Amino acid sequence: MNDRARESKGGNLWVIAFDKETGECVDFVSCPKGQVPAHTMIFEMKGYRVEVLDGDELDKRISQGLR
Repeated sequence: MNDRARESKGGNLWVIAFDKETGECVDFVSCPKGQVPAHTMIFEMKGYRVEVLDGDELDKRISQGLR
């Protein structure tokens, strides 16, 4: 995830989907704040745990292993 995440860091928020069983990041999207609810809903409908992070939070989580 690191390379793709750093490519489009901008001012968007990150909606990140995690597998509920393993805790692994399975998908993510960078989007404007107004699109966050839609992406969150899509990931939740697929059965994923979802977190929304800004760029600084994302950097911190990546350095910690993003779980």
